[in-house]
Amino acid sequence: MCKGTAGARTCQPAACSDGIDNDTDTRTDYPLDPGCSSPLDDDETDPMTASACSSGMDDARELGRDGREADLLSRSVEDVYRGHA
Repeated sequence: MCKGTAGARTCQPAACSDGIDNDTDTRTDYPLDPGCSSPLDDDETDPMTASACSSGMDDARELGRDGREADLLSRSVEDVYRGHA
């Protein structure tokens, strides 16, 4: 991959094929780094993913939807078991 203006161009491998873990996620280059879409990709930054607690779903099956876990924990175990939660 070459960058720069005419007369000052420098060429070097793209970030996803340079043998370096550019984003320090312990994964190096395409196809091992999830931030690389191809060997020509020049950015190893991993895609953003929503955390489990922001999905609105009960990802961990802890008896409630996200945001209600603290509320459920404050109730007695018996109430939850009886379905009064």
